[in-house]
Amino acid sequence: MFMDQLKMKERKFFLTELAQICYENKDPMLVGGDFNILRFSDEKNKNFRPNRYSYMFNLIINSYALRDLTLNGGLYTWSNNHEDPTLEKLDRCLMSENWESLFPLSNLRKIPRYLSDHNPLLLCTDQDKIKKNKTFSFENSWFKQEDFLPKIQEIWGRKVTASSAAERWYIKINRVKKFLKGWGLNLKGQVRRYKHLLQDELTKLEKREESSSLPADLLDKKTFIQTELQKLLEEEEEYWHKRSNLNWLLQGDNNTAFFQKVANGKKRKNTIFCLQKDEKSIVEDEKILEHATMYYKDLFGPSENPTFKLDSSCWDEQDKVTQEENDLLCRPFTLDEIQTVIFSLEKNSAPGPDHIPVEFYQNCWEIIKEDTMDMFLEFEIHNLDLGRLNYGVITLIPKLKEATKIQQYRPICLLNVSFKIFTKALMLRFENCMSRITNVCQSAFIKRKKHYGRSNGIS
Repeated sequence: MFMDQLKMKERKFFLTELAQICYENKDPMLVGGDFNILRFSDEKNKNFRPNRYSYMFNLIINSYALRDLTLNGGLYTWSNNHEDPTLEKLDRCLMSENWESLFPLSNLRKIPRYLSDHNPLLLCTDQDKIKKNKTFSFENSWFKQEDFLPKIQEIWGRKVTASSAAERWYIKINRVKKFLKGWGLNLKGQVRRYKHLLQDELTKLEKREESSSLPADLLDKKTFIQTELQKLLEEEEEYWHKRSNLNWLLQGDNNTAFFQKVANGKKRKNTIFCLQKDEKSIVEDEKILEHATMYYKDLFGPSENPTFKLDSSCWDEQDKVTQEENDLLCRPFTLDEIQTVIFSLEKNSAPGPDHIPVEFYQNCWEIIKEDTMDMFLEFEIHNLDLGRLNYGVITLIPKLKEATKIQQYRPICLLNVSFKIFTKALMLRFENCMSRITNVCQSAFIKRKKHYGRSNGIS
């Protein structure tokens, strides 16, 4: 539904008509075009205070749960084209909850204007990206299945021919992933059919209940169905809670719809549509990926002729690790120590490129502990190929609201949990002597040391 520019006296009638349409419409709805109404003060580059029409417009949007699609590529959509231009966001797209459910990755892009005083807006649903996304994803709800642990134990216990503990781990993890991918899809179909069957049975019981009281056996059946449906809803909630990554909101309140909207919003927000390089725009996904890869290879990769060396004379004797501390640091790892490390890792954290989360290691500890210990034994004798474990995926987080250059993104490297176990184990050992050998001026990343930043003159 597209609307021409509205005159001042027509705004009230337009807002009344918009509210009426939203009230009567039950279908998925997208409303877009030149609304000629500013919602907030930051939607104009000059001084602006929201007026009565702003409040009415916001009231309609909030009352009917419409979502104002985030504009990518700029802040404003209209200019008066003067030397000192007035810029405003007059054009927008509003979508209903039903529309978002059908097209969760809908996004709005601003296109440069050539003739008009308005910027053209390009609406994309990105449905093709949804179809391409068939990578393995571990679901925590699988732990609730009675046959999950027996299946993992069976697959993990199969004979493996490998030359090292790391290679044996790699083969077993890939076997588990291959099985879980097919098993998970089959389970998803079974759950869907089971849910429909329960809903149909519950509908029949409720219709019968309207005409006469249910006997005791049917009351028990109704209670059982409601309990089973509640379990399925909890699993669905957990599925979307994982994708929303909201740790501050507790599970168990049937927040599935909320988590789903947050996850979709995060996906839209974190999608990179365009990057600028040497005054040129890169818009193709493959070229954006190539540009980011080369940039971070140059930034983080090794130099061709490294000349940096450490001089042991830089440290006084009291700043060095003592022989006793060194013996404690180098002592053999124990099974209890590794177990403590694994169960101290934070849950619901982003996994690495193998997509195996912390919860798998904690729930399957009794199954995987021997292979984990074998890797630590090889690590102690400097015989472990950490390269089989130490690889990650760089995720880019925008530092600015309108990030257009690769330098305006903050890289976060997602490492495999199997490698994090080693770094966490070494960190816990080093904690005891860290405070003594670390310079008093060093405060960042040191536990129980406050980092005051600029408040005490440190810059």
